[in-house]
Amino acid sequence: MRPIAYGQMIVVGGALDARGASALLDAVSAFRDEQPVVVLDLNGATTIDAFGRAALRRIGQQATRLQQTVLVVAESATRQRMGDIGRLLDTPRLVSSRRIALAAAIAASVH
Repeated sequence: MRPIAYGQMIVVGGALDARGASALLDAVSAFRDEQPVVVLDLNGATTIDAFGRAALRRIGQQATRLQQTVLVVAESATRQRMGDIGRLLDTPRLVSSRRIALAAAIAASVH
């Protein structure tokens, strides 16, 4: 987890499987109520299974309920490797780089 302007960035590395999904949910829960924006950087993730997909769905649903913004950083190679991850979030904000995510986090916190 890394603090960013108006939120937190979580960098996912390795497999987003049962173990990785559990760690991701724990990380998001640790600051969920305090931050308006959550950035999930999936570029370091090597694979995603049903547990990882369910975790992303749950994070999206919670964000919608709490009126928070979730930004998912996934370059085109990551999207090809993991499939259509944008469909997993209720509030899909899929961006291609951290730089765009940081700019979007600032913009999302203003309104």
